[in-house]
Amino acid sequence: MKILYISHVTWGWMKQRPQFIAEQLAKKNQVDVYYRKILNPKLSYMNKDNLGAGNLKLYSFITLPLYRIFKFLPVRWLEKVNKWLWSFNKINYSQYDLIYLCDCSAYERIKDKVDVGKILYDCMDDKQSFPRVLAYPKYRKYCFELERELIKNAGIVTCTADYLRDTLVKRFGVQRDYVVINNAISTNLFYQKEVYDDLSLPENSFTYIGTVAEWFDFDLVINVLEKVKNIYIIIFGPPGNAETKYKHDRLVFKGTITHDKVLAAMKASTGLIMPFKVNDLIRSVNPVKLYEYIYAGKPTAAIRYEESEKFKNFVYLYSTEEEFINFIEKAKACKGNYTKDKQDEMKKFASENTWDARANQILNIIKR
Repeated sequence: MKILYISHVTWGWMKQRPQFIAEQLAKKNQVDVYYRKILNPKLSYMNKDNLGAGNLKLYSFITLPLYRIFKFLPVRWLEKVNKWLWSFNKINYSQYDLIYLCDCSAYERIKDKVDVGKILYDCMDDKQSFPRVLAYPKYRKYCFELERELIKNAGIVTCTADYLRDTLVKRFGVQRDYVVINNAISTNLFYQKEVYDDLSLPENSFTYIGTVAEWFDFDLVINVLEKVKNIYIIIFGPPGNAETKYKHDRLVFKGTITHDKVLAAMKASTGLIMPFKVNDLIRSVNPVKLYEYIYAGKPTAAIRYEESEKFKNFVYLYSTEEEFINFIEKAKACKGNYTKDKQDEMKKFASENTWDARANQILNIIKR
């Protein structure tokens, strides 16, 4: 099968669902990936034009956020520019058996050129709840109408979480089959080194690895650091403006970590944390990091919500600051080490929830 795979995520950005799924599908199929190109010269190293290996080919396309500049103009007019830029790819759509869309924005550019029944729309997030969408009401309305049309017409619609599926049904009123395919873990993690000489953390370090954005609960973290004196909160990931906005002697921003050192960073920690604020955006997320945290076999805490409940056998779920502190004390008491049987149980769960397994789910749906 030959697949046209259109992603809104730059290929060299932090590796997430679009890259993992494309790589796994390419093990058994020819996959041509078109991803959004970053125009910022400082970040151009993330573009991987015309690269790939075996059945996976990578190409980039340019899209401009004109709706942020020309707020007074109709978004559909502005998107004609992006549709024109897309046309320079000169894609022969008839050669593809499946068109895989990771975001609704691509639909406008291809819907008049393809058999929409060949489209698989993988809804990865609640787009309507992103701050960058909420900030531009005209663009939000445009995305609403476009996503509703896509969900109505696509041959297959998949979602990452139950809450996200329910949100789509309620929001758009389109009665059809929605298939929930959760996120997963990369098997690359299974083969990483557990110790690096240049990666050491202070005693009683509680680590977060991932994106730092509006949903990160810094108020909780700072309060806990004030109340529990002998711990450190370590953050691996691009900090944005958080590093200057939130200050504490024992809040340590380490910056982005290379993927080959993720397991070592987790193993070096006393505990692993996912301190999020629960909103509609987060409620729609099946968290990749919890699969990774669980594989590491370390004490782990996450905010309690619908999707995190799926991990309750392996993750301490908290709703209050007191419960979070209780987790900290328990992790310190066991020095961040579970029994071997517990660790084996956690690894077994992670190994059953790989991106390879998710890609096979997708292929089985396509074959129906």
